[in-house]
Amino acid sequence: AAGVYSTSRYMGSVIGATILAIVFASDPKPGDSATFRCLFIGLAVAALAGIVVNSRIAPRDPAI
Repeated sequence: AAGVYSTSRYMGSVIGATILAIVFASDPKPGDSATFRCLFIGLAVAALAGIVVNSRIAPRDPAI
């Protein structure tokens, strides 16, 4: 079970890099930034959701 966390992180980075490559593989026309804008908004929402979830976690007891 110790390697599950690191393996999950590795898989997530591979999948994320694959999705980014698929999104940006097309040759955009000059001034066409809709794909990048949607990707940026999606990543910003994911980051904010991560902050909210992290703030809901109970604080650790430093004595343990």
